[in-house]
Amino acid sequence: DIYDTSQFFKEIGDENNYQNYLSLAAEKDYTKALIDLEKYDKISTAQKFSHYDYDKEGIKYSSDSLYVLECDYKTKVVDINDKTIIIADEAFKYCEHLTRILIPKSVKVIGKRSFVACDKLTSIICESDKFIIQNGCLLSVDKKRLITYFGNTENVIIPEGVTTIDEGAFLRKNIKTVVLPKSLRVIGDGAFACCFKLSMVYMQNNVEEIGKHAFEECKKLKMITLSSKLRHISQYAFRFSGLEELILPDNIIEVDDFAFYGCEKLKIADMGNGIQKLGDSAFQNCNELINIRLSDRLESIGSFAIITAQNILTSNNNHYFTDSHALYRNTSEGIYLCRYFAADNLIDIKLPIIGVDDFAFYNIPAEQILLPPSVKKIGRFCFAKCNRLDHITLPEELTSIPQGIFEECLNLRHVIISKNVKNIDSESS
Repeated sequence: DIYDTSQFFKEIGDENNYQNYLSLAAEKDYTKALIDLEKYDKISTAQKFSHYDYDKEGIKYSSDSLYVLECDYKTKVVDINDKTIIIADEAFKYCEHLTRILIPKSVKVIGKRSFVACDKLTSIICESDKFIIQNGCLLSVDKKRLITYFGNTENVIIPEGVTTIDEGAFLRKNIKTVVLPKSLRVIGDGAFACCFKLSMVYMQNNVEEIGKHAFEECKKLKMITLSSKLRHISQYAFRFSGLEELILPDNIIEVDDFAFYGCEKLKIADMGNGIQKLGDSAFQNCNELINIRLSDRLESIGSFAIITAQNILTSNNNHYFTDSHALYRNTSEGIYLCRYFAADNLIDIKLPIIGVDDFAFYNIPAEQILLPPSVKKIGRFCFAKCNRLDHITLPEELTSIPQGIFEECLNLRHVIISKNVKNIDSESS
């Protein structure tokens, strides 16, 4: 078997591992001969084989049966070949009709996302001594890795000792509450995504990483208390979730792109005092967001990040401040207007700003907007979707008009442009 593994590496051109496994074959060191799945994670195991066979159940194996590669999505019951050593990454992914699977003694490795979205899987019979079953969870024998959940209880207690929840481990499961253990460090990508009934997550203070899409579309999740060791909220982590109130602990320094996108019931968001970067569209389409308080340490706000917020609060931030329903940022050049957030008919900016950021007045129902003569630069889509805007005079100091600044300004009749303007983008309106 080890020799066959060496031939696999030879086939894909990995000379170092080829020689290493030849040596291991000579020493008959089976344990060290297991393939490092992490190294090949970006290439599906199935793609690495040019020779394979299907059994009568629709299971795709490597020609020597050492790997189970794929499964027909219609398959309901699987007894894995007793020669199989490795269940490849995504081998049973989206096998929506699969109800039972037997993992034989021979299996030593289970790849990532192997059982993602097996919605009807309610029985795993595990004969391998490398894995155990507890509380409806398939775990590594040391309990550190939770591979998948196949239980039928709505209230889940994850066993103590688990440090990592695999990607998609609970995807689309009908659970209502989950208690995370003190030992947990990593919640993988999409781990609890589309758990539409999930309303309560008891998170301990040792979680260090929440992956992308981890709680996406958890529609009944109204609140969550995050770990004090968490420093980063990943992309799409809570997108389209049911959060109504959000308080981020001071240890979090970055909220990534689309992290809370489309949380339609979110009313209050407190960024704590640690956030330094707010990613693009982080809170976009949070249409009920009444108040968002920005961190005192905030240095960067991405495009559309807080575009639907009705009120923005700051206190002792050196980079951002609010004045008369507008958020401004300080730069070495001067002051820029980032976002106007009140539904006023007349907007008259009094501060001597030198620029207006992208989307600054986006979708604001003002009939008239007055900018000071100090403005030298206007960002893209600055007045886009200002459907009630009737006329506007652009500042004298402007030299160019960028893309989309009047896009979908359906009632705009008059625009007065200075003779200093040398360039008008072809898609400015």
